[in-house]
Amino acid sequence: MDIGSMRRRLVIQKHETVIDRIGNHTSAWTDFHRCFCYANLASGNEYGVSPETIEQGSITFIIRWCKKIADLNAKEYRIIFSGESYNIVSVDDVRFLHEKFQIIAEKIPRGGHHE
Repeated sequence: MDIGSMRRRLVIQKHETVIDRIGNHTSAWTDFHRCFCYANLASGNEYGVSPETIEQGSITFIIRWCKKIADLNAKEYRIIFSGESYNIVSVDDVRFLHEKFQIIAEKIPRGGHHE
């Protein structure tokens, strides 16, 4: 793994229920993990489908594996990168070696929601 190519910073956020100061339960994204990454536009080969079916704004992130993010999934987490939010589409522990994660994510339109 070429650690030197991981020069960009990203934040992984977790979707949680939080309690405000007066006891109300609300849904919120909280910062879960910060790390450096390698980022590249996703290609059709990574999805296993033709490039025409990939939405614009899809990015492949490569990050170092660590125990804290071992349970990373598309349902509870999202990525903040370069001031933009991305829904996680897939997470791959490359070759199950616990060295790096390959994450494919799609840009959330401004004013959009995580589903």
